[in-house]
Amino acid sequence: ADLLKGLDELREMKSLSVQSVPINSFHDVRAGMSKLFEEARQQHARTGYNLIVLGCKLSRDQLSPPMIFTTSQAVVDFFPMTLGVTMNDLVSSFEAYSLSGVPGACSCDFSPRRDDTMVLTLESRLSDAMEHTARKMFYTGFGDHITDKFGVVIENWPLPCFAAPSTLRTRIELTTLINSWETGITRFRKLTRAEWDRW
Repeated sequence: ADLLKGLDELREMKSLSVQSVPINSFHDVRAGMSKLFEEARQQHARTGYNLIVLGCKLSRDQLSPPMIFTTSQAVVDFFPMTLGVTMNDLVSSFEAYSLSGVPGACSCDFSPRRDDTMVLTLESRLSDAMEHTARKMFYTGFGDHITDKFGVVIENWPLPCFAAPSTLRTRIELTTLINSWETGITRFRKLTRAEWDRW
């Protein structure tokens, strides 16, 4: 019984211990990621759930290269379309950030110029779609204040919640929104008379 208890403790210690030799860490990462990726592939096949995994080393002496895993081409296409970067660029930036040791680089301290630029872009494009000068952009009650009165809808909003740029909490949300507008993916559109009547 003591022998079994000792083996269980050794197994737990081995599974949780930090690898001190770079080649051991490399093999551990490779084996662990292979299992994770295979499980994700099976999950995607069963459920159709899309997934992305980015992985990178935390210190220069580690041997593992950056890793990217996706379950579909749609996931791969998402990043250049919304953020203007490829998956390889993203994982390289992630690795550079991880190795740099820069604390707090993802703080929510946005440049006011980018936020203001986004607000002006939205108001300008809304005015163009309305064929009327927009004095204020309504996020809450957009349908009541804008669509009902002017027959304008917003298409392909890239974020989960329709909210003012000033309320965004992360730099990636703001960048996603800006890129989506700049590429024309997100836009205001004037409804046809029939669409407006159905609204």
